[in-house]
Amino acid sequence: MEETYFSISYNAAIQIEPAGTATPPDEIEIAGEIPPLFMLSDSIEHLDPTTTKSLKKYGTEFSRLVDQVNSYANKINSILCYLMHHEIEGKNEYVTDSISGGGFSFTAKNSEFQLNSQLKAKIFFPEYAIAVFCYGRITETDPQTGKIKVEFSSIREEDRERMIGIVTRHQQKILRKRAEERNKNHDNT
Repeated sequence: MEETYFSISYNAAIQIEPAGTATPPDEIEIAGEIPPLFMLSDSIEHLDPTTTKSLKKYGTEFSRLVDQVNSYANKINSILCYLMHHEIEGKNEYVTDSISGGGFSFTAKNSEFQLNSQLKAKIFFPEYAIAVFCYGRITETDPQTGKIKVEFSSIREEDRERMIGIVTRHQQKILRKRAEERNKNHDNT
């Protein structure tokens, strides 16, 4: 059964390279291909939830400590995301038009991307201090507009969950902004 994911318009920097293979790696193989900075970023994302829960039960001071450590981890990940993106800047770099837990789309004028071909992608979300490494299969191409739709063919489950989290948080921001504008307009009448 094919899963369907909610998609949003979102501009994220991506680096795309041909995969050089017809079949994508499985989750174990892809873990071995992930660049070292991506792995470092993963390892310091936040405190382990079990550790967080056990520390918070000791009181407010520990709760503040957990929040501070998570804040520092987020700042470190922001720096790592910047460094990872800076490392590829200009090399096969594109910008997504949309993202979802199932893939992304981007525009590449005069591209040589072929339908059903496999590619490697590095996707950067500096706003969320997240970078994702994955494989994708091109499912749609539009020669008129240059729009290319990519479906993930190999992505670690935790990276898919990060993508879904980004989509959800971004949608929440949009909905909050709309509600604020509605309230502002209502107050002005």
